[in-house]
Amino acid sequence: MPSHVYVEPERWGPWRLDPDNLALVLVDREAHWLYTIDLERCTTAAAVLDWIMQVNGKGWADRVVGPLVAALDDVLYPQSTLCSWGRSKRLPKDELRKMVNEAARFGAPLFDVETLEPRGAA
Repeated sequence: MPSHVYVEPERWGPWRLDPDNLALVLVDREAHWLYTIDLERCTTAAAVLDWIMQVNGKGWADRVVGPLVAALDDVLYPQSTLCSWGRSKRLPKDELRKMVNEAARFGAPLFDVETLEPRGAA
């Protein structure tokens, strides 16, 4: 895991981190759940790219793909952990959990599955 955690929540747009379920959640302006990215499946560069392409294929993707890439970058550091120097890597799930928890601790915009509303950073 990178030694420096740097989260830029203003770049995340409508995406929120759900650290309890290891997910990124897309919310609308009223903070209602719209879509979920299962971060536990993001252990390879191909899996991350697949999620990006899945979202990009949606009719509502125009304003959410850039922020999704920013959120994935802040949480997973894919260039370092998944594909540095063009070489594929596999991110162990225990390391992924640590990275999600660190992102939550360092200011990622959060989502509370119990109330289905955003919550303050831990």
